[in-house]
Amino acid sequence: MTQEELQDYKHALLSQQSIDFNNLVPRMLSEDAGVYAIFKKVNEGIDECYYIGRTTNQRRRIYTNHLQGNASTARLKKYLVEDPNSPVVDMADAKNWLINNAYFKFIPIDNSRMRTLVECGLTALFAPHYIDIK
Repeated sequence: MTQEELQDYKHALLSQQSIDFNNLVPRMLSEDAGVYAIFKKVNEGIDECYYIGRTTNQRRRIYTNHLQGNASTARLKKYLVEDPNSPVVDMADAKNWLINNAYFKFIPIDNSRMRTLVECGLTALFAPHYIDIK
């Protein structure tokens, strides 16, 4: 993937509608494959990217795993709980943190290889607060 293509994906992601975790219900999400970014809302300046991920099913990954999931499926919540600098103390608290402080953006990408490349490239560009290096 070229730098220009990666910048196009970044622009495509940032131009998508922000979807708050507050009042999120499954029917609001598609079952499309793609790449997503979770951002922390900031009152002043640019919101901070907390997590970049890829999925084969937006609804399952965002709603079932990230919002409702446990430590094995909700990596961002797990990272928030384990971070000594985070005000989050447990998984329930992490869910409340997402609901009150975060939103996400999603771009559909059908091709598996391209999803991986875009996820890696956007991770490099956004330098998210939490990075899954496994």
